Amino acid sequence: DTLPLAQALESFCHTFAQQTGLHVDFNSGTLPPIPDLQATALYRLVQEGLNNAAKHARATSVWVNLDYSDGDVSLSVEDNGQGFNPKTIDRNRGLLGIRDRFLMLNGSFDIESAPGKGTRLFGSLPLAAHNR
Repeated sequence: DTLPLAQALESFCHTFAQQTGLHVDFNSGTLPPIPDLQATALYRLVQEGLNNAAKHARATSVWVNLDYSDGDVSLSVEDNGQGFNPKTIDRNRGLLGIRDRFLMLNGSFDIESAPGKGTRLFGSLPLAAHNR
């Protein structure tokens, strides 16, 4: 709550990597102020992505990228794990909750994965309408 989003995510990724032994690479571009609801949704996406990579994906590395462009803040969490069929998302309450949160905020959420190919979670939220 007290740190800017990029700093909070960098700290979380560092701590998570130390606790799990997973290699986590965090990158962030320059960001404008992000409203609390959007920041919370983005933070939860990273939490879910890292937890899934450690618990289910058997990943060794995760890449977290936070960026801002043309009024949208976007976040991707990509791992080198075992992947899964994204059509089975209905079995993952965490990912369903993340998707619903992004859609409620007029954003988008996508999962790219296939068995043996790792997983990429991608969320994007509009900020322009909230900062006028």
